[in-house]
Amino acid sequence: MADSSNSFGIRKNIHFLKKNRLFRFSNLFVASLFLLVGLYAKIGGGKRGHTVSALFADFFSETYPLYGIFTSASDILWCVAASICWFTYSNLHRHSAGEVYKRFILWSAIILTLFLVDDLFRLTLILQVYLSVPKLISYVMYGASVILYGWTYRKLFLVMPYSLLIAAAGLLVISGITDMLELPGQGTPAILEDGTKLMAVLNICIFFFTVCQRAFSEILSAVKE
Repeated sequence: MADSSNSFGIRKNIHFLKKNRLFRFSNLFVASLFLLVGLYAKIGGGKRGHTVSALFADFFSETYPLYGIFTSASDILWCVAASICWFTYSNLHRHSAGEVYKRFILWSAIILTLFLVDDLFRLTLILQVYLSVPKLISYVMYGASVILYGWTYRKLFLVMPYSLLIAAAGLLVISGITDMLELPGQGTPAILEDGTKLMAVLNICIFFFTVCQRAFSEILSAVKE
């Protein structure tokens, strides 16, 4: 039987909601965002097709039920990899041991979240279309960030299964080059761009699952000693 002192009754739930800043700020932010979008739609955005319902539209077609399934799978894997790192860091940052490991996991979480947001909300495409920022510049900036990240933690990578990241990096380079070249056809370009990206993110996910699992084991073992 669970300890009643640790159970989350109604009073503890209410107290938790009152004291938890993450709950307050995140819900307030989303509610404010809804309000701003609603005001924009009422003022004139709806006349240009920018309706509130369009923002909540589901990408589903009865004719093509598998439409975008691999793209969605890539987004999910980005999210899984980032979530693993954020969860690991949130649980280990309170311990004094493993400072280098914790910083590495934190920066990994930030970079993965950046890639997730870019892939999910098409930031690179938005910058190109609305701000005339070439995709090459965006890719160079991402590449430079990854190189700086890799160089900073190069010694740590040597004790990790870095071959997974090397393979993922190579696949992402192929994906990026294919995207910029805009090759003719449908099947081959899709495999070279989105197929390689899916395999890359899969290997990234496996890498961080393995690394974070090891970090948990090593840091908690050091704390117990």
